[in-house]
Amino acid sequence: MWRCSKSMGFVLALALLGCGCVGDPNDPHTWIKKLHDIREQREAVRNLVRINDKVAVQPLMDLYKDPKGSRDPEVLDAIIHFHDARAIPLLIEALDYTEQDFDAATKAAAELGNLKAKESIPALLKALDKPLPIKSRANLAKQEAIRALAKIKDPASVDALCKVVKALPDEQDMFLNKVAALALGQIGDPRGVPCLLNGAFIARADNATFFPEVRIAVTKIGEPSVDPLIQLLQEKNAEVNEMAKKLDFKPGVIGFKAAYLLGDLRAKKAVPALIARLKEPPKGDMQRSILVSLGQIGEPAGVDAALAVLKDSRQKQEYREGACQAMMAARNVGAVPTLLALAKDKKTAANLRVAAAYALGVLGGKSEYDSFASTVKSEEYIEVKQALERLEVAKSCTGDLDDCYIKALDDPKVTRQEKGALMLGTSKNKQKALGALLAHMGVQEQVVRLAIIDSVRRLADKGCTACQTKLQEQISKEEKLVTKIPQFKGLVDEMSVTLAALTKA
Repeated sequence: MWRCSKSMGFVLALALLGCGCVGDPNDPHTWIKKLHDIREQREAVRNLVRINDKVAVQPLMDLYKDPKGSRDPEVLDAIIHFHDARAIPLLIEALDYTEQDFDAATKAAAELGNLKAKESIPALLKALDKPLPIKSRANLAKQEAIRALAKIKDPASVDALCKVVKALPDEQDMFLNKVAALALGQIGDPRGVPCLLNGAFIARADNATFFPEVRIAVTKIGEPSVDPLIQLLQEKNAEVNEMAKKLDFKPGVIGFKAAYLLGDLRAKKAVPALIARLKEPPKGDMQRSILVSLGQIGEPAGVDAALAVLKDSRQKQEYREGACQAMMAARNVGAVPTLLALAKDKKTAANLRVAAAYALGVLGGKSEYDSFASTVKSEEYIEVKQALERLEVAKSCTGDLDDCYIKALDDPKVTRQEKGALMLGTSKNKQKALGALLAHMGVQEQVVRLAIIDSVRRLADKGCTACQTKLQEQISKEEKLVTKIPQFKGLVDEMSVTLAALTKA
C-alpha cells in the first residue's frame, strides 16, 4: 500500500495534500470505495472488471440497484462478467422490459442461461410471452430468453416453446420460430416432437421456412421422433392434415417432408412404411424423397425396393433418377451393373443417363472403367465424361483402396475428391477413414464437403468426440459467413444435422 509519511519532503507533502492519498490500484477495495463517487464511478467499475476479484460482485449489485442510480448498462455488464450465481435475483428482475427498453433484459436472459438458473424459468417464460410487433427490435430479448431456456433444459418450458414454434408468420418474426425449434431439440423432450412436425410446414409468403432447424431438432431428439414421423408419413397426423386443407398443400408434400426427416434419423423402423408409400401412385416429389431416405437408412429391404425402381423402365424418369441417388446414399455396389447399362445406352433419357453415370462413377471400380471408357470417347455430355474421372480413382489404384481414396481427397479434380470422400464411407478401418475425412472438413467445394459430411455420418458414432469437435468448429466458423456466401447455409445445415445425430440423447 502507498502511505502518506510525515517524513516526506515539503514539496512531496504539498503534492499529496493536493491529490489525496492513493490506494493500491490492484486492490479491489480501492475501487469499491469509489463506486458511489459519480466522478470516479466508471473508472472504478472498469478496474474491478480488470482485477476480476469476485469480492466486487455484491458492491456492484448494490450500485446497480441503488435508487439514486440509473441502472447503468456498464455496471450490469460488469456484474455479468463475473458469472456469479448471487446475481440471479437481480438478473431475473432485469427481465422486465418494454419495447423501447430491452437491452438489460436481453443481457440478463443470456446470462441466466449461462448460469443455468432454473429459478428464472417463470420470468423467462413471462418475457417470452410479451406481445410485440413482428419487426420490433425488442424481439432480441425473446430470442435470448429462448436460448436461455434451451441451456437450462427444463421440460417445463416445452409448452411455451411449442407455442412459439407453431406461431404463423403474420403473428411473429420467423427467426423466433427457428430459435425455439432448436431449443426444443436441445431440451430433447419428446413432447416437443408434435409441434416441430407442425412447424415443418409453416412458410412465409416468400417461401421462407424453418425446416432446416426442424431437421436439426428432430434429429437431436432422436428415437422418440420416429413413431410420430411414421404417422405423419401415413398422413395420420390430424393437426397437419387440417393445416394441409386450410393452406392447400401441394400433393405429396406431407409424405415428402416426413420421408426427409426419417432419412435424417436413419430410421430402420420406418422402412416398411416408406416402401408401402413408395408403391403408391405418384404423388408430387414424395416418392423421390422416399427413395433417397431408403438409401440413407441402408436397410437391405429398402435398398432392394429402390433398386427395383431403378430397374423398372415403366417408372417415371425422375423416380429412377432418385433411385440413382439412393444407390449412392446406400453405397450399394450391387447396383453397378444396372447403372452401367443405363449409362452406356444412349437411348436412355438424358437426365436419367447422367444420373446413372454419376452413380456409376462413384460406386464403380476398375472393370467398370474399362467397360465405360469406350462409351465416353464419343460422349456429348460432360457429366457422363466426368464419371470416367471418378472411375479412374479405382482404376489407377495399385494398393489399399482406402489409401487411394484418402489420396484422392487432395486430387486437383473435384470429381476424384468427391469419389474418395464418398467411398471412404464404406471403409472397414473407421478410425483411419474418419481421420482423413475430418482433416478435410474445411474443403470449400460444396459437393466434396457434402460427401465428407455424409461419410462421417455413416462411420461415426456418439463416441467420436473428435467428430463432434470438428463439426462444431466448422459450424461456428461458417455460420457467420452465411449472409455473405449463401452456399454455406446448406453446408452448415448438413453439418448441424450430423452433429445432432452424434449428440442426441
